[in-house]
Amino acid sequence: MEILPGHDPSECFVQRISRTTSLLIMAKNVGQHIQTSESNEFFSGWMIDHEHASIHLGHQGYLESKKFDSEMNLRKNEGAFLHVKWDNNSIELTHDCFGLYPILSFKEKDLFVASDSLLVLSKIRTMMNINNKVNGRVHATRSWKHGLAQCIMSTETIVKGIEYLPPASSIKSSSINRIDGKTSLSVHKRIPKMPRFFSAPNEPYEEVLKRGLKEIIGPIKALEAVGGFHISLFLSGGLDSRVLLACALHGTKEASNMSIRTNTHPRSKRDLEVVQNLAKEFNFVFNQPMSAFAGKRGENRTMLPVRNPISDWALTNLGLFDMMYLYPRYWNHPTEIELGGHGAEIIKGTFANFSLFKAAFRYRTPLRFLNIRREINRSLRVVGVPFNSKNKIQWHHLCYKSAIQNGRTSPRKMVALRPFLNKHLCSYGLHNPNNNLLRDLLIVIDEQMASVPFDDNTKNMSKEFIRDRKEELGHIDMTSIALPYTVFGRMENICNGVLSSFRELGMDFALPPGDQKSTLRSKTSQIWSSILDSNIRKSYLPAYTKSLENLEDEKTYMPVAGSPASKILSLSMTDAIQKEQKKRKQPVKTD
Repeated sequence: MEILPGHDPSECFVQRISRTTSLLIMAKNVGQHIQTSESNEFFSGWMIDHEHASIHLGHQGYLESKKFDSEMNLRKNEGAFLHVKWDNNSIELTHDCFGLYPILSFKEKDLFVASDSLLVLSKIRTMMNINNKVNGRVHATRSWKHGLAQCIMSTETIVKGIEYLPPASSIKSSSINRIDGKTSLSVHKRIPKMPRFFSAPNEPYEEVLKRGLKEIIGPIKALEAVGGFHISLFLSGGLDSRVLLACALHGTKEASNMSIRTNTHPRSKRDLEVVQNLAKEFNFVFNQPMSAFAGKRGENRTMLPVRNPISDWALTNLGLFDMMYLYPRYWNHPTEIELGGHGAEIIKGTFANFSLFKAAFRYRTPLRFLNIRREINRSLRVVGVPFNSKNKIQWHHLCYKSAIQNGRTSPRKMVALRPFLNKHLCSYGLHNPNNNLLRDLLIVIDEQMASVPFDDNTKNMSKEFIRDRKEELGHIDMTSIALPYTVFGRMENICNGVLSSFRELGMDFALPPGDQKSTLRSKTSQIWSSILDSNIRKSYLPAYTKSLENLEDEKTYMPVAGSPASKILSLSMTDAIQKEQKKRKQPVKTD
């Protein structure tokens, strides 16, 4: 059966689930996993189940979770995963609590298609002669150059009809028997009201700290003990990464299974000084070469090259996330597990007092601000957040930018520890934005480490303050908290990388050899010249101008340089380009 040109059969599973409905799943080794388990469900990725203090790796690891709770509410679990379940009448997709494994989908008559790639969905629509109409409702935010707009800002995408599913949600496609004897397709989304789903913890502050430490330390210690890979922590001079360092080092004398890295650039001089002090105080080595961890790699680990980095980037990011992180290679199975402070901004309430008016309003373009405001209002309504909520942008950040940006490493590194993307701690932070939760976690777990000066003197804590604060927080017994979780499944159950079956779909972005910035600049200009719609050109002109400026500057960091260009590139998925190309072929009428 020819599914896609040059597709890999091992990445395809096809099953007729009823007289009128067939199911196709495309994922790494999908057929092997499903046929081995003889199941009507499939799990891709990994999951943390705090309730049962367990970690589940891949499809096999997921099946172990059913021994604990066969009716588990997967939407409340962390990690990065997609779960697919079907019967003879319906197919349901669910993803993780923070939406790090994105789900996009469209429905067209008797067809329902979902993917984590907007580019793949647009290509499938083209193959089926479905028009990829440009969605004018998102131009205001998609063309906006603000940092929050580096990700899509609502459930709508640049391709009309393709929609994004917010975190902790599921989507179900069902066959309905009609009176005339025919069947039709119905799609239902189950999206929680976020203020209720992330409700404020109803417990004393001390219990919030205890539970937070348990749920941070447990997974770290569990994966440290597994073997076959190493954990990598980027350490700065700030608070967030130091909390993770304290958790990782708790109860150990050395960081033998951990690669600790920091920036040595002159602009990060203060960070380097702080890390040097910490290394001396706590006896660890940082910035070791990767070869130092070669002996810790498991069997069948292979570093695979990426022939076309921009093509791979487009398959996983185009139209979703603008920053252009390009990677030349990746491990076939998880080999280096990143431990990062992603999500700390939710706990700390970074965007709680963010003013949309100050960020977006410009006297020369008031209509643009109104359109941005209108789209954000729609996006908040979907997740149950009133637009008049004081910290509405914090909730918006949780559901859109945090979910998309923090999950962008997943195709290359499916397993990554993000301890601050913790439902309990984020729930506290969302309802108590002006808090010192991370500071108190550090004081509780390691008062000596808390006393080491930070990169900013305003963060420093005296030993007297630390002692008094620890007494205020009360005694917390770490021996009953710092216990490793149980791990089910193996890292070999998880495969990194873009599906080989999809690589052909990204060949439009396989740029010729040469300087990445210059070839990308040419591609961006080519697409821009094909857009003749004056309204679209007016909306995206600032982004296009900035893209040319960035891509001409050799010193501009590539992810930043490519960010405005990607806004232009995403239009190539729509009829904003196709329509104008057709117009050019039409003969000119003469009298």
